[in-house]
Amino acid sequence: MLQSVQACYLVGGGGGLLVLSCKKSYLSMKEFYNQHGGYQQNLLELGYPGLDCALEEYYETDLKRDSVILLSLPKEPFLKILAQSIGNLLEAGFRVVYKSHNGHLELQAQENAFVETWLDNPNFVYYTKANLELEELQRSITMIEFRSSMLYTYPIITKKPALMLQLQSEDFYLKQNIQDNFFEEKLHIKIFNQKEMVEVVKKLQKNHKFFDFRRSLIWEYCKNEAYCYGSSSQKIAAFIWRYYQSHLPIFHQIYGDGN
Repeated sequence: MLQSVQACYLVGGGGGLLVLSCKKSYLSMKEFYNQHGGYQQNLLELGYPGLDCALEEYYETDLKRDSVILLSLPKEPFLKILAQSIGNLLEAGFRVVYKSHNGHLELQAQENAFVETWLDNPNFVYYTKANLELEELQRSITMIEFRSSMLYTYPIITKKPALMLQLQSEDFYLKQNIQDNFFEEKLHIKIFNQKEMVEVVKKLQKNHKFFDFRRSLIWEYCKNEAYCYGSSSQKIAAFIWRYYQSHLPIFHQIYGDGN
């Protein structure tokens, strides 16, 4: 029991060490710890290690930006909104890449049935691989969904904003004073209706001034708000090594020197 308690202390006083990707996450968790108890020194400003390889591999090309990536969320009421979005984007002439939700394989049959309506459309791609290929990211205009983690990583990798579909009207959120901690105004554009969605996608594709402005906001976020942009894995590895070295005497005290 003593060993368990001491070991737990070593990884953060009972709460664990928490790696945070950006200033907003840090401030939010700091406030939560202040209100509910927690060790602020356990909040580590070390970034998002899953982005490092993707940032190194991605590059811009002359590929025509003609595609919109929609992320699956195979549950109601999301399916109804996704169906409307796919139909409206195809009607507007866009190539639609519908990425299945690999985290819910038990819903694969439902997903297969959902996309049957558009499988004969040459501009519709039912994408079932776990990860989006580089060319799909390069060819894309934007990514659309509700609040997947990919809505955070996509803008940072591609420097293209992601569109966040909203389930209620803008007035509803204002009247209810609902705060969205996931939304990042420099990375995301909130979409409240289908007409607005198509208009924003067209604007991102055709209006170069608007696109460059949105891209500049994402770069600003990466430079000033994201932690350890492009070097998170390195920084985490260095932290682990320093942590291990600083606690080595305590490890020896608890577990012995291994002899």
